[in-house]
Amino acid sequence: MWISTSPSLGGWPTSYYTFSTISVLLSIIFIAFVVDNPVDDPYISTQQLEYLKSFEVKDSNKEIPVPWYDMLTSTAVWSIMFAYMAYNLNFTFILTEGPIFLLIFGFDPTKIAILTSIPPILEFIVTLLSGVAADVIIRREYLNVLNTRKFFMILHMGIPAICLFFIGYFENHAVASVILLTVAFTCGGIYATSTLTNITEISKEHSQIIIGMVTTGTAAVGFTGPLILGALIEEDNTANQWSLMFRIIAAFHIFAMIFFLIFAKAEQQEWSHGNITKQEMKSYNTIHGESGD
Repeated sequence: MWISTSPSLGGWPTSYYTFSTISVLLSIIFIAFVVDNPVDDPYISTQQLEYLKSFEVKDSNKEIPVPWYDMLTSTAVWSIMFAYMAYNLNFTFILTEGPIFLLIFGFDPTKIAILTSIPPILEFIVTLLSGVAADVIIRREYLNVLNTRKFFMILHMGIPAICLFFIGYFENHAVASVILLTVAFTCGGIYATSTLTNITEISKEHSQIIIGMVTTGTAAVGFTGPLILGALIEEDNTANQWSLMFRIIAAFHIFAMIFFLIFAKAEQQEWSHGNITKQEMKSYNTIHGESGD
């Protein structure tokens, strides 16, 4: 914000150069330190290496057939998919369209820049704290793994849905609207605890394919928000029209939450075991995922 609005620093062009430079530096760090195998990492501890080896699959060089049909028809996979779609729609919409929404209340660009920088910071903090909280809940056996995921899904989808739904009732109250938007965005940070970890719990061997499917689906949903908004405010750009869009997103959150609560799993699915025997899969579920009953 300060770079973009400062003539002495070069304004907008400098902001692009800054982010480009950071990206190049991160790429160099990645190339220098990332290795193909944990064994080749000179900085890994013995404890970490032993933990990772416990997840190694026998005959790792053997090609494992991908159970496409089973994955595409799995309600456990779709429960993650819908949750990710709802999260990404909320995240993308508030991030890109939120500043435009705040213009309705007469905020100047500088203040909007400050207000829109707060939610991502808070979301990052929530992501870290929710992960720690989930580990404590599971380790102390307050809830099993599946119910822990469901609990955080209620927070992840339910709180933003409530906030987005009630924004329409505060269309003349700028502060209340900003607070509701901030809370809705911040709770998105719980996705790592509710759905991200759930991917490996249902399919350890095919998790990379599932995350690819999920990412593709969420990207497709991400650009629909602005299209729907454009149709809603084309002739009437008011807070009331914006509230309709927020309620559409809220409804999607409720749907995704209910679907997850009904169909989510927290154990390795039978179609996911590949070259792992059923006995090994049962042992893995007992240690890491429980039965989900």
